[in-house]
Amino acid sequence: MKKKEKSFIPLVVIFILVLQLINLSTTEQGQNTSNKNTKLINSDIKSINTLSITYRVNNSNTLTTELSRYNSEYNSYSIQKSQQKYKNLYHNNQVSEEAINQTMHLPDWFKYKVIDENLLKSYLANRSSILKDEPYFSSIIEVGRDFNINPILLFAITGQEQSFVPQDHVSATKIANNPYNVFCSWQSYNTDIVDASEIACRTIINLSKDRPDSVDPLVWINRKYSADQNWHYGVRSLYNEIIDFINE
Repeated sequence: MKKKEKSFIPLVVIFILVLQLINLSTTEQGQNTSNKNTKLINSDIKSINTLSITYRVNNSNTLTTELSRYNSEYNSYSIQKSQQKYKNLYHNNQVSEEAINQTMHLPDWFKYKVIDENLLKSYLANRSSILKDEPYFSSIIEVGRDFNINPILLFAITGQEQSFVPQDHVSATKIANNPYNVFCSWQSYNTDIVDASEIACRTIINLSKDRPDSVDPLVWINRKYSADQNWHYGVRSLYNEIIDFINE
């Protein structure tokens, strides 16, 4: 029994030494990480009142770092930068100079306008329209901006042509690829919403050329856009309906 006890003691000592070495290595790694994180923060934010770095070692001996920052000025700065970044990425409402020059002959209400997108989606939802969903909704808005065409006019045309594409229609996703019926119909030209919207914008721009001042813009477009001579009545009615809904 005494021999066994003697052989056991050195093993305990060795085990303790190994644990100390692991702890030392982890501490050094934490210090290196701390220096890197501190340098990164100092280079990014000039003023930080309180900086707290906590290291934890889990059961698998993996080092994790928790960084806490307490500074009202920093928090305000972060929120402002995040809001600005979101605005730049998602709400670029700037119409290009080229698009402006190509649409000089259009009436003002044909040209791109910033609209309340949530209210427009609500209107489309009341119509059970699939166009309130993506990629359709944003594509129509963005293409309208790119060509300097009022998105409400584009949606009004889809309403006249395809009743805003009811989402319960058996072919809703196919119709939504070309809700303007450019190149005759969605059956004969089934493309995608971006391409169809671009063609619709070009058609509006081209068919509006050489319009006499005494002729209504929609009546002038109606000559070649649709064989239905009452097409312009429907488009105008839907356009006004959307405007009234948004402005309520």
